[in-house]
Amino acid sequence: MGGLMGVAALLGGLAQLASIGSAFWLGGRLLRRALKGGVLPERLLGLHLLLAIGVGSLLLSAATMSAYAEEPLPPALFDGITVAGNLATIFGLMAALWFNYRVFHEGQRSGLLVACLSSALMWIGFVTYVASDGIQREALYGRASWPYVGAMVLGDLWVIYDALRFRGQLRRRLALGLADPLVVDRLLLWSVGSLARVGLVLMAPIVTALVHTHETRVALAPALLLLSSVLILAATVSLWLMLSPSERYRRWVSARYAAAR
Repeated sequence: MGGLMGVAALLGGLAQLASIGSAFWLGGRLLRRALKGGVLPERLLGLHLLLAIGVGSLLLSAATMSAYAEEPLPPALFDGITVAGNLATIFGLMAALWFNYRVFHEGQRSGLLVACLSSALMWIGFVTYVASDGIQREALYGRASWPYVGAMVLGDLWVIYDALRFRGQLRRRLALGLADPLVVDRLLLWSVGSLARVGLVLMAPIVTALVHTHETRVALAPALLLLSSVLILAATVSLWLMLSPSERYRRWVSARYAAAR
């Protein structure tokens, strides 16, 4: 078990480093471009990457891993890291919601309402989570966190739905040569990355609900780390290809959609 746990921890650590590093690099590049005259969606997407996937993931990973460490973090430090990580995540996910509104629902009251409602539900869920003393090292994502987690998942599902809906519209135009294959592909990549994030958000509450002993959690840790590594890499690769595709990848996308037509 020790060797398997070491391999799983190494893969999980490398995947997390790749995710956080790419989030800071891609998010920073988007924000620099926005400062030089870019549009608001670029700024929102950059903030999403930096806050939710960069800062939030970094802090929450440290808090989560402390549950398996032989020498846990001091309670005050654990609580501070957990709260700060969740705050960064909320602001980052809010940026994704408003990015979704500006790109797919600009000027529509229904889209504005969903963005506001999703943001409010996340804050209400988080405040309830903290007020009910839900931040516990032994069960960080216990029952008290479920409304908060549910609000985050609902927001992500809205993002995924809109991306796939608009992609379906563009694919029909693509058959007539009226759409850019790279844009169609980017919508799919954005959906895949968001769906992987949903899986990562749901993993901890599901495990906490089904596994009630520390020994069982430790026994399942290698498999959970491997699964989280796959999800993290799926999200990381999707976002990288979406925002920084190589020329070779661009040609491959054009050829693939041309063959599909």
